[in-house]
Amino acid sequence: MFLKANDLSIDVKSVLTVCDTILQKIILQTIAVFLLVLFSMQVTGAAELKSNLQQNTDHFTVYLSPFGDDDNNGLSLASPIMSLQKAHDILLDYQPQRPVDIVINAGTYYFQEVKWRYTNGHKITFKAFNQKIERPVFDGSLVSDTWFTFDSRDGEASYLNFRHLKVQNYNVGMTFRGDRENIERWNGYNELYSMYFYRIGGMFYSARHSTAAVRFINSRNNKIRNSHFVDILNRSDTAHLIHPVYLAHYSSDNEIIKNRFLRSNGNPIAIRDASNFNMIQNNRFIQAGNRSILQDWYCVQGRHSCTKQVTECPSVGNRLAGNEIYRGYFGEIRFFELFFDSNYCGRNSEARLRTAINLRK
Repeated sequence: MFLKANDLSIDVKSVLTVCDTILQKIILQTIAVFLLVLFSMQVTGAAELKSNLQQNTDHFTVYLSPFGDDDNNGLSLASPIMSLQKAHDILLDYQPQRPVDIVINAGTYYFQEVKWRYTNGHKITFKAFNQKIERPVFDGSLVSDTWFTFDSRDGEASYLNFRHLKVQNYNVGMTFRGDRENIERWNGYNELYSMYFYRIGGMFYSARHSTAAVRFINSRNNKIRNSHFVDILNRSDTAHLIHPVYLAHYSSDNEIIKNRFLRSNGNPIAIRDASNFNMIQNNRFIQAGNRSILQDWYCVQGRHSCTKQVTECPSVGNRLAGNEIYRGYFGEIRFFELFFDSNYCGRNSEARLRTAINLRK
């Protein structure tokens, strides 16, 4: 039996009608699934945020893992992110008005450079997930410039705290930058505890020399305690320019206590330009220093190529006490050097430096 033309035409129309109906159903089902997934993600995120706030009633917590994903929300151990920059963005989104913990799982985080701006008047703590095991490692792999830069000039305490982390293979470890031209535009009250800075400087960076492992510019009332500065090195022609800790341009009332400085071909502590009443106490200096343990310097107009608009001045009231010194990088070394006229900006009411019980070992 053969089909007639009219019969064939009717059958084709039926098939097309059925296909069109099926396609519509597939499209509707796909949209429904997408909306369900989107709703599920929002519910999950809301649930994790609620859980975060319930479990940490006094803190807002963000979780990092070297195996995390910056597409996660970072609000639980089950959904960690991978970068500090993403943690910063999360805090900008949520604006928590409470102390913040950024909990960092052990492992190595490569090529990270973060420019941090977020503060909220409470402590923001960057800490290892388990402080009894190995430190989490941030590794610049010899191509990254500065691991952590904080640039704030609002004249308020920033309360950034760093605990039990290792930073290696960067040109500069950390910079806390206020306004070097205006003493009132500072940041401060930050703390570095049990940090480990390793292989920092131009010796380990392909682009240029470094000036510091940790650098403060108009940053006050900071504390560096129980930390390690190991192999803080420039190449030989710029060795004198690098300092494990550099306090510059009104960086006053800081404490550098109970740290270890091992192998630095620049002077370990540099103080510059009206950075007053800093305490350098109970540290160990081993093969560290180009000429001295502490260098107090300022730029003299007409003698140097000074770049500040206002005049730099000598620092006063600093204290070097109870330190142990095991030779410099190139041999015997001085405890300190004070450069240029102590009364360059007028007669000082305080001595530039006081020392007590520093021992050669």
